[in-house]
Amino acid sequence: MSTPTPSSPEMLQRMDAYWRASNSLAVGQIYLQDNPLLRQPLTLDHIKPQVGHWGTVPGQNVIGVCESASCWPTP
Repeated sequence: MSTPTPSSPEMLQRMDAYWRASNSLAVGQIYLQDNPLLRQPLTLDHIKPQVGHWGTVPGQNVIGVCESASCWPTP
């Protein structure tokens, strides 16, 4: 198998999946106080009463994805 280049469709799909997963984890950390794996239907009791804001989390995650993409093992 060939090594994916930084702009290949395969690498872009991998980076997008990693970025979306990072954002999902961040949302759980910011907003949920219980039931993080959603093993039960989500209720208001699972959500923190006062939360901060989403802020710069997506931007920080995209920087992390771009920095780490060169370290990922190739298939």
